[in-house]
Amino acid sequence: MFRLTESDLNRREEYLRGSFPLLYDVELRQTLYSVFWRVGRSSFLLLLALLLLPAVLRAQSLAIAPNALDLGVVGVGVEVRAPVSLENLQDDSLEVIVGISGAGFGASPDTLRLDGKGSSSVEVRFSATVAGEYAGELTLQVVALFKDERLVVPLQAVAVVPTLTLLPTAGLDFGAVPVGQVATATVTVKNTGTVPVTAGQMKVADLRGPFSIEGDVGPWPAPGGETQIDIAFTPTRAGPIATKLVVTSPDFGNWSIPLRGSGLVPQAAFSPLPQVGLDFGAVEVGQRLTRRVTVLNQGQAELHIENVAIEGAAFALGGGDSSVTIAPAGRLDLSAAFVPQSEGDQSGILRLYTSDPQAATVAIPLAGRGQISPPRIEIINGDIDFGSVPIGGTARGHLLLWNKGGQPGVVGVSVAADESVEFGLEQHSVLVQPKASAPVALSFSPKESGPRQAILQVEAEAERQTVRLQGVGQFFALSPATVDFGRVAVGESSSRVVEIANVGNADF
Repeated sequence: MFRLTESDLNRREEYLRGSFPLLYDVELRQTLYSVFWRVGRSSFLLLLALLLLPAVLRAQSLAIAPNALDLGVVGVGVEVRAPVSLENLQDDSLEVIVGISGAGFGASPDTLRLDGKGSSSVEVRFSATVAGEYAGELTLQVVALFKDERLVVPLQAVAVVPTLTLLPTAGLDFGAVPVGQVATATVTVKNTGTVPVTAGQMKVADLRGPFSIEGDVGPWPAPGGETQIDIAFTPTRAGPIATKLVVTSPDFGNWSIPLRGSGLVPQAAFSPLPQVGLDFGAVEVGQRLTRRVTVLNQGQAELHIENVAIEGAAFALGGGDSSVTIAPAGRLDLSAAFVPQSEGDQSGILRLYTSDPQAATVAIPLAGRGQISPPRIEIINGDIDFGSVPIGGTARGHLLLWNKGGQPGVVGVSVAADESVEFGLEQHSVLVQPKASAPVALSFSPKESGPRQAILQVEAEAERQTVRLQGVGQFFALSPATVDFGRVAVGESSSRVVEIANVGNADF
């Protein structure tokens, strides 16, 4: 039979005072004092120890929080940890052996030593590779002075697979976009599960293609949340183009949705062809000859003419904007002029800068020859008829001359002396500039009635031409010429009715 020392009993009494306060009420204390004086100190202590030992053995040595541990919903492959707090309710130190059971559960440390009234914790871990409900136990084996205790903390957790949804589920179709332009659309990444998703990558499968993610991807969505991703499509060629947006996570591998679009390009065509060029031929020095250059858009997107320029001092570009947009199936007419300032062959280039990838810069050769040719005088209006002119009246007209040559020409004009009485000239010579016209003033003043005519001599560069001048002279005469009133007495009057008739051939 073992004996307890006085110090042991004092510690137990102090422990029991805190654990079993009912034993220390007033009546019970009076009873104990009475027993103490009757049996003596030694016997009383032995008796008290025997009486209190069962209560001590039944008392729990540890306070545990929580009594049951629910680790909640955990993603497959994700480890969660939670503490279980332990408090030594005794004054003596305790040794606690930690045990764990149940698939996916773990605990540390394996052994704890708690000082009297001390506290510590056990960390419980859980991780699963398969979705489902899990249960286990955390066992705490207490090694104490009078007894060993085995305390159990139930454990539970649920493992689920994280899930994401990519919207729109059918993917993004950007439609037809002109090459060089940018179209944007949004993909929504939604966390439809109850656990976070382990962050991975969000990227376009073809990193060197026309599809790209704009800006930062941002945080991966929390359960029930979503993240917006802006996708840009910038086609660099014509035709359909496709790739995928790929979302990668250790939780589920790769998920993707298709990205589609089509590139549109303009197609420029030129008349004349750049391989042929534009030949102005021979042009008189100082004169201007204009030709047309046509640009056609045979593509499916707008064609932008970003700039038009002409190289070569003898060539000039017609008026208008140098930056123009041509719709599909549309056209643009440009004018180019050749203005030679000297004789000889001249060359230049009409250069166009377009948005057609296949014809970004187009050069159309220009050619022409400047020449100085002798004057070539031509009569434009031919024979001149002055019509009917009353005798004593004058009608005026003109002869029109044209110089088709490249140099000024002096033209002499004359009428035979016997005919110049009725047909007159205001000038007998005129200077006609190249590619210009000049009038020669003429007049007709008939002296006699009836048809009149004359020959106009036109002489230039030793070449003589004739022009026939004609007109009709007219007169008017009244009948009767006189009216006789006979004899009339002074102070009286006499009247006659006179009928006047125009017996001439001119209007009166």
